[in-house]
Amino acid sequence: MRKIIILLIPIFFLTGCYDYRELSDLAIITAVSIDKVDDNLEVTIQVVNPKKEQDTTSTNEPDFVTYTSYAKTVQEALRKVVNDSPAKLYASHMELLVISEEVAKNYLNEILDFFSRDPEPRSEINIFIAKNANPKDELSVITPLINLPSTKILSSLESNVEYLGTSQDITLNYVVDNYLNSYKELTLPILELKGDANEGEKKDNISSGKTEASIILSNIGIFKDDKFIAYLSEKESQGVNFILNNINSTIIEYVCEPNKYLVSEILKSNTSLEANLEKNTVKINLEGHATISEITCNIDIKNANTVKKIKENIDGTIENIVEETFYNIRDKYNTDVFNFRDLYYKTDSKYFKDNYKDNWYNEIFPKLEIEVNANYKLYEKGSTLGGINYEQE
Repeated sequence: MRKIIILLIPIFFLTGCYDYRELSDLAIITAVSIDKVDDNLEVTIQVVNPKKEQDTTSTNEPDFVTYTSYAKTVQEALRKVVNDSPAKLYASHMELLVISEEVAKNYLNEILDFFSRDPEPRSEINIFIAKNANPKDELSVITPLINLPSTKILSSLESNVEYLGTSQDITLNYVVDNYLNSYKELTLPILELKGDANEGEKKDNISSGKTEASIILSNIGIFKDDKFIAYLSEKESQGVNFILNNINSTIIEYVCEPNKYLVSEILKSNTSLEANLEKNTVKINLEGHATISEITCNIDIKNANTVKKIKENIDGTIENIVEETFYNIRDKYNTDVFNFRDLYYKTDSKYFKDNYKDNWYNEIFPKLEIEVNANYKLYEKGSTLGGINYEQE
């Protein structure tokens, strides 16, 4: 009898999943865009075409489908999509969220509340602002090489973060944490649509070597008091990422002769910050590795003094980028996207609360000064010892 009971016990664990759903019954969402149109939110979802994915003979069908609906709230708009979609929406594979400038300025709170409250979307979805465009257009462009626009965008983001350092990998979880921290300001990466959006939705957009429309990863957008206020230039975006310790690799160039340049690749950059609350100053220490990638001027890098001068110029160029970025943003926008207020609080919370808590933007931040010290080790000079011009002599 005991043996029979032992044999029957595993049966209770082999009854299957009570809430399982067929893949064919689901509309798998890969991306969502949100805009404000009149009094409603315009919500567009990008859904994988399962027939295309499963049937290699369906060459005339798109790899994805987009659905758009309008409502006062995100939840209501998503529910209304069932009027068009033949399958139940499934958001666990959602990769990115694209919002318009209007939403970033005035409705971010409502958007974050929905996506942080709904358990189905992952907290790792990436968030972008659509620059000078309706965000739904950026989910409709058929892209070459990579079938889904959402996957193409994330691939471009990964490359930028890894090699260029002018954008940011910002997830929903990070945004919510920053949003709830009253001592931090938000930054978000930017998407731009180049070309004709209507042409980009056609298959012809990838049938030739030149595309009529494409999605471009741009720089950084900055916020103040949880509202979007401005776009940064490429150099300013790079400078912000240096301060926030977001640089994995980037390119630095300086003029070594009239109209001639030396280009360096920065690797393994690391930033440390030191705050002096009484003097209202922040010391920014930058270090890492640098290589010489390109030389168009006539210099001899076999000479030790020349190499020393190159290193000093690289360090000085980075220091200038960081200093100009900070003072431009401080004086023009008066927003602390560098998180110095949070640094002050963590350095000495009592002194901060007694002296700085209630007058940060009125008196403290506009007078805050920085000291930047860059020290990058030049450890590789390339396979030639000098510029091409020098080698020819």
